Amino acid sequence: MELREWNDAQAKAWLNVLEPLEIKVATNFQRWLQKLAFPDRTGTHSHTAFPALQNPG
Repeated sequence: MELREWNDAQAKAWLNVLEPLEIKVATNFQRWLQKLAFPDRTGTHSHTAFPALQNPG
């Protein structure tokens, strides 16, 4: 996103190099999402008070 917004020659060059990777990652992620039978909650914390402990203010 930022590379598209910069008015800079190097940013445009990097965008040209990285755009195929961006498309591949987005396509693969969409395919993975479509195959899910239920939400993947890997890495979440099961303790419901956990978020409150992170920001005690």
